Amino acid sequence: MALPVARMAQMVGVQAAAALGPFVVLPIVARNSSPGEWSSFVLGQSFGLMLAAVASYGWSIVGITRVAQAAPSERPLIFVDSIATRIIGCFVVAAAGVLLLWFVVGPDEPAIAVSVCIGFIVNTGLALNWYFVGTGQPWKNLIYGTLPLLSAGLIAVVLMLFGWSSFWYGPALVILGSASVAAALVAEVRPSKSNWNTAFRVARIVGYYRTEFAIFVSQSVTAVYTAAPMALASGTMNPGDASKFASADRINSISTTGITTVGKVFQAWRSEAGGYRRAHVSTLITAALGLVGFFLITCFGGLITGVLFGALYAIDGTTAFGVGLYIFGVSLRYSAIRYYLVPSGRYNEVLAGTAISLVTLFALVVVLGLGNSPASLALSFALSEWAGVGVLFVVAIISVRRAQ
Repeated sequence: MALPVARMAQMVGVQAAAALGPFVVLPIVARNSSPGEWSSFVLGQSFGLMLAAVASYGWSIVGITRVAQAAPSERPLIFVDSIATRIIGCFVVAAAGVLLLWFVVGPDEPAIAVSVCIGFIVNTGLALNWYFVGTGQPWKNLIYGTLPLLSAGLIAVVLMLFGWSSFWYGPALVILGSASVAAALVAEVRPSKSNWNTAFRVARIVGYYRTEFAIFVSQSVTAVYTAAPMALASGTMNPGDASKFASADRINSISTTGITTVGKVFQAWRSEAGGYRRAHVSTLITAALGLVGFFLITCFGGLITGVLFGALYAIDGTTAFGVGLYIFGVSLRYSAIRYYLVPSGRYNEVLAGTAISLVTLFALVVVLGLGNSPASLALSFALSEWAGVGVLFVVAIISVRRAQ
């Protein structure tokens, strides 16, 4: 078993550039926003990414393996299937996002939060990255993923420098994200008319929803769990503390994105062969990356947030430790799910582990009242993550032993 280092390094580099595109605009937004505007922007981004995961209905998880194992002639139909199911999801969750942010959470600047949220629902919910990773062409994500995101960010930055609000980042994401999907369909996927007719049959869409319901529920619970801390911060903290936790939440998102980006590449590699040897190698590398993230954030989290977002929004040492501990847990959770449980079809166990993390988080924050400061909320999030990781790894170990 040879690890194709050069090929995987190229894939990771391209994927990282594509995945981290949404975060390039953050330093400019932070430095040109009030505390209320900054926390509202981050809340909109968090909810947008959460609802986009719901709208994707499991494609970002199962799509890589499905495309990697399919014949080239079968791939256009797989992609169009994903478009049919995800478009419906985007409309539904966009309406839910407006209701949640404007009427339930109630951020200081609801228009900014809603705009950014809808922008990420469309841009991320219809994302192409999993398809090109599965086909072994991750560099195309630079064209159809990174370029639209960076262009939307550039438009927002220019407008903000001229005194406009960060509100306009959302419409830019919607327009450029939709255009990139259309361009990829025409230039790369080139589905036939029969592909479209097949994919948009009501019975086929409903059949997919039924088949992948377990992974959809699991991914939805994961998305809610990931977005919960920022929502809790907005509801329990004053604008000053909420804006500092927003910085912690963005460092958390950037780090998590880095881990999942590497993980997607290893998931595709692991899917190319049976057995668990590749799964073990992938787990060791992903966990090592999480451990590096833990030490970097713990030691330099305050410096990093101060440089990126400004001294006003820098986090303290305890908050940095909580974020770092969470990131290490994410690397282990991702490994257990993507390299062991999903390939084995253990979706209910994935849901159980994530649900335990979510229940633990709300027990610590809501019942015990440990979420009234950035540091206590970050530590609560980390502890809840490790509660779920323990369950997931026990199940993964059991799966491996049964297979042997």
